[in-house]
Amino acid sequence: MDNKYSNGNVSMTLIFDERREKQGGKYPVRFRVLFDRTAFYITPGYDFTPDEFKNLKNSQKLKYKREAIDRQWDIVKKKIEAILKSGAYSHDKLQVQIKGKNLTNVCTAIDNMVSVFDENQQAGNAKIYRTTKQFVCKFLGDKVTFKNITPKVLQDLQNRALAEISQSTVSIYFRTLRSVFNSAIIDGTINENDYPFARNEKDKTRFHIKQGSGTHIALNVSQMAAIEAMEIYHDTPALKRSRDLFLLMFYMGGINIGDLLRLKWRNYNGSEIIYMRQKTKRTNTTKDKPINVPVTKTVKKYLDMYGTENCFPDNYMLPYLKNPKDEAETRKQIESFTKNMNDDLNKISKILGLPRFSTMVSRHSFATISKDNEVSESFIKEQLGHSSIKTTQNYLKNFESGKRKEVFENLENLIKK
Repeated sequence: MDNKYSNGNVSMTLIFDERREKQGGKYPVRFRVLFDRTAFYITPGYDFTPDEFKNLKNSQKLKYKREAIDRQWDIVKKKIEAILKSGAYSHDKLQVQIKGKNLTNVCTAIDNMVSVFDENQQAGNAKIYRTTKQFVCKFLGDKVTFKNITPKVLQDLQNRALAEISQSTVSIYFRTLRSVFNSAIIDGTINENDYPFARNEKDKTRFHIKQGSGTHIALNVSQMAAIEAMEIYHDTPALKRSRDLFLLMFYMGGINIGDLLRLKWRNYNGSEIIYMRQKTKRTNTTKDKPINVPVTKTVKKYLDMYGTENCFPDNYMLPYLKNPKDEAETRKQIESFTKNMNDDLNKISKILGLPRFSTMVSRHSFATISKDNEVSESFIKEQLGHSSIKTTQNYLKNFESGKRKEVFENLENLIKK
């Protein structure tokens, strides 16, 4: 029984996929075909427990399954060799030969991209692409091909979708679908003539994605001061914790709740917390640019109140992630914590008579209050970890630690007046 195969720049590996448990504690085996740093997965249709897979090569009880997998392995291997012999290899060609399907089917193409995200533990991207597939299948059907999606179809799709979904959400789906088209062009699945999205503002023949207005709000100085001054009784500790963490996020430069919960003590050098945004960690646009947050008296106060006692480098600074086994589990815990925290923040907004706000509002408020108090835009974008090369990050300079601390302390003084 072969576990690995390679031919030129194409390789295939038999993997035991433990990401999603099936009934009876079993998991599927899959063939992972790699080409040009992208993965294509083929599922033979057999599931095993970890012990069964460990003994698959030698178990007489599992002999018929092993032989069936071997037969499928040989078929795929021969298909790869035939494709290479006839010309350039592509996952699309293998897909057509193995399953009789075609990656020109948009939903199939999205499925394959989701498989790559799952393999790389990019749970956030996988989730967005899954919901985009649901959107496409709902409005266009699961048989729609790239050629079927013309600029006119996209315009009609937008009009229909807006009757049920907000413009912001529709824009997210369209941007994701545009990425699927871009990948299909790179893979050679479709050509540029089939691309329905406008490449620039002057392109009048293709579809322009309308940007959603969003529901972003930002609190002003007096509203932030009211939140900090709010008296919270001892019998509602969760409410107090959510309020305090919201303020901590603000005083840490609008740090995202997920990034806050992921912080470990190794991120703290004694005077600053230095971290990379999880959202942009896998992209090239940030040039691995870290974000430096000075630990002011207020930040230290909250860390002393809520931080973990054992300050070992690999321990989380805050005690809310419970030993997640992988990125998918980490995101699941963060989403659960964020939901509970947002419920508490909603209660606080009602008590104080403020607009309904969530964890993200601390980020918007930091940026807005900073700008209103004449903090330079480049500094704000550096602290937010802005990823747009086209705007400012090509020319951003690192701010000196002393200047950074001065800006943050001034913000604290504004709120505490």
